[in-house]
Amino acid sequence: MARWEEISPAEVMVDIGSGATDSDVRLKHGLSESELTLLYERLVAEGMMTPAELEARKTRAQDEPDGAVMGAAQPEHRDVSDLEQWQAARSRRARLGIVLGLVLVLPAPVLAVAVLDAMGLAALCIIGGLLLYVWGCGQWAVRKGYHGRWGLLGLVPPFLGLLALALMKDRSGTTGPEYEGTQSAAVRAFVPILILGVILAVGAPYYVAKKRTRCDRAAVWDLNRLANALEGLRQEAPAGTAPWEKLDEHSLRYLVGPFYGWGGTNRKCDVRIRILRGRGEIQACALKGSTSHEGYGTRYLYRVKLSDGTELPTTCGPCAGAAYGGPGATCHAETMLNPDGTLRQPPGAPCQEHQ
Repeated sequence: MARWEEISPAEVMVDIGSGATDSDVRLKHGLSESELTLLYERLVAEGMMTPAELEARKTRAQDEPDGAVMGAAQPEHRDVSDLEQWQAARSRRARLGIVLGLVLVLPAPVLAVAVLDAMGLAALCIIGGLLLYVWGCGQWAVRKGYHGRWGLLGLVPPFLGLLALALMKDRSGTTGPEYEGTQSAAVRAFVPILILGVILAVGAPYYVAKKRTRCDRAAVWDLNRLANALEGLRQEAPAGTAPWEKLDEHSLRYLVGPFYGWGGTNRKCDVRIRILRGRGEIQACALKGSTSHEGYGTRYLYRVKLSDGTELPTTCGPCAGAAYGGPGATCHAETMLNPDGTLRQPPGAPCQEHQ
C-alpha cells in the first residue's frame, strides 16, 4: 500500500481547515508532489473536497513561495528550519545505528574465539549488530535524499560501502523527506540473511555441544581401553612385583600397540592422559570436550585407580597430560616387562603398520 493511501482523509481535512499549505501537508506526511495530487483526488472522490476547492488550492499554491504546485514542474520551496530538523534527526539515527551495529559486530569473533562456549551469543551479536548497522546506513541514505535500499551499500567490506555512502552527493535539499519511511527497505532486503543467521545462532551451539559431548565420550573410551591394557600388564607381571607403579607419561607409550591392545588417544578430540603416581590414579580429558561447570579453561577429568583400574568420580580442572598413538607414533608388539618385572622399551614400528 502506498504511503498516501495510509493517511487518514479526516486528518488531512483538519490540517487544511487549520490553514496548512500544500507544502505543510507534504512535509508533515512525507509525500511527493505526485502523491499529494493523488491524495487530493481521493478527497474529491470521497466528497470531502469539491473540485472547485481543489482548483483554488492549486491556484494558491502557485502564488505561495512555500507552496507545492501539484502536477506542475517548478522548483520546490520549503521551510529551512523544518528541513534542517528533519536532516538532524536522520543524522542522529544513522550515527546511532551504525555505531551500535559495529560495536556489536566487531567484538563477536573475538568473543567466539576467547570463550568457546559463547558461539550462540556471538552469533546473536552479529545478527543484531548487522540489523542495526544496515538500518543506520538506510537512515543515512534517506538523510542524503536517496531510497533506503541504498543502505545495503554499507555491507560492502571492508568499510568501502560506508565510504561510498559518505561520498554520495547530498541532494536532500531538493528531495527533502521524499524517501522518508524507506530506510526499513534495506532491513527488509536483509531478511533472508537474517533468517540464515537465526538458524546458525540456534543450530551452531547445538552442533558444538554435540561435538564436545562426543569428545567427552572419546576420553572415557580411551581411558577404559588404557585400563584394560594395564590389566594385561598386571596379569603378566611376576609375583611380588608391581611394575605399573613405576609407569610415567613416558613409559606409558609402550602400551600402545597390538600387544596390549591400546590404540592410544583420540587425536580429533585431542584427548590427553596424565598419571598422578602420588595420588595413585590416571586421568583422561579432552581439550575439545565440554567446558566444566567451573568455567572457561576447565574440562571434565575422568579417573581410574592406577593399581586396579577401578573407576573414580569425575572431577573438573585444567586438561593436562600427553597424547598417545596416532600417525607418526610407535606401536609395540612385544611385552614391556623384563623377566624380573622391571620396565623396558620394547621394539616397535610405525603405528600404521599395525593398525
